[in-house]
Parts: sequence; structure tokens; C-alpha cells
Amino acid sequence: MHKLSQYLFAAALGTTMFLSPVQGVNVKVNHCQKVINDYTGIFLRASDQTGTRVGILHTGDIVNVQEQKKGSNWVKISYPKKGYVESQYIQPIDCSTVSKPKIKSN
Repeated sequence: MHKLSQYLFAAALGTTMFLSPVQGVNVKVNHCQKVINDYTGIFLRASDQTGTRVGILHTGDIVNVQEQKKGSNWVKISYPKKGYVESQYIQPIDCSTVSKPKIKSN
């Protein structure tokens, strides 16, 4: 089922479903980003969801994107902890309006 038809089907049932953003479309390197998904993992390496998790982010936490490789859905972050997160779970924000999050380790 295509994403749009899945969304329309969910709407007809009265359930909530979110369309995933295009990979990397919301990413701004060297800029603050807000986490939009609860319990987002920070991983030691890109594409490593089953590997070494170095931290957890929650909805509203702020990260600083250091790098994104073209064609990758993973971004390297330098704050609040170095590692990689999936770009679909973050969105750009104005850095001057936020306070720094407290990061939880495993």
C-alpha cells in the first residue's frame, strides 16, 4: 500500500498516522535540530540500530547535526553526545529559543 493511501485509510478509520519525511530533507548541518520522536537512539555508527547504542533522545531534545552523507538517512551529531541518529526523527529549529537537554546513557 502506498504511503498516501495508507494515510487516507488510517484517516477513514479515525486513527492517527504520520507520513515519514523524505530522508534528509529537514537536515541542516551545523544547526540545532529538535527531536520529534520519543525514544530515539544515538548509535556509535550509522545504520547500526542493532549495534552499539550510546544514548537515548526524547521528543523535544535538541541535537547539533555535524554531518550528513549524501543519500544517507543517518546524520552524525556532535551534541549532546557524539553519534548517529536517523534524520527522519529531527527537524530544524531556532537555537536561540531552546535550553540544552539532559542526555540519558544506556
